[in-house]
Amino acid sequence: GSGDLLPYGKLRELPDSIKRSTSIVISNPQEDINLTKKYSQGIKTLNVNYKIIEITSLNTKVSLKVEDIKDLKLLAVCGIANPESFMSLLKNETLNPMRHIFFPDHHKYFYKDVETITKFAQNCKIENIITTEKDGIKLEDLCQAAPVTFWVCKIDIVWFSPEPYESLLRKKPTKPETTLKH
Repeated sequence: GSGDLLPYGKLRELPDSIKRSTSIVISNPQEDINLTKKYSQGIKTLNVNYKIIEITSLNTKVSLKVEDIKDLKLLAVCGIANPESFMSLLKNETLNPMRHIFFPDHHKYFYKDVETITKFAQNCKIENIITTEKDGIKLEDLCQAAPVTFWVCKIDIVWFSPEPYESLLRKKPTKPETTLKH
């Protein structure tokens, strides 16, 4: 981005702050790798990805595995900072939404939003809406009477290294210097 701190830019801290870190965990290596290389100066870097572990219906409370909905026509809906990451997650799980609706990050949903989503889905002959956990919390009470099914993806972290924390803990602590006085 611009390199500016909030509210003018995307940064919560200056990139130089990475130097205080014991380790860096990157959830989107493609975007963050250049920033990490520039400021990490040898700090241990761990990469993670996400995996959908369960799909739960907000308005029927049914839980399914990803395989169980692979053949459904889906409309992806989210209000997150990087909606393309959600679309990538779905595609990695071989879920291919026919269409999508992206709201701004931290979107506060109202009944009119559910109505808009529902009408759009019905016009596209789609009966299943899929969303993020973050959006699902905001949509749950609003979609109970919807004539389509709203599904939320429950995700878990997948570490690229098999034992991510052990490599950090292997560093031997430095012993404080002691001086004996006689």
